[in-house]
Amino acid sequence: MKKPKIVYIEWVDSSSPSNGWHRMENWSGLQFLHVISAGALIKKTKSTIVVAAALITDKGNEQASGVVTIPRVAIQKMKYL
Repeated sequence: MKKPKIVYIEWVDSSSPSNGWHRMENWSGLQFLHVISAGALIKKTKSTIVVAAALITDKGNEQASGVVTIPRVAIQKMKYL
């Protein structure tokens, strides 16, 4: 496995209320969640960035954990560390 680049990403995510029914007249909406992610850059496409929090790089046993796919339209700031 080639040594991955490490990235820092600030992005917005959607939010939802707790499970269950909610009275519409009381609905005021929710704000976007502001998220910071940092990790190994696994994949870049035209529409997404894929980041992993941890990697195993042993030959024949390459694995990733804590993987998140972030839509590019949600990214506010991204820099390589």
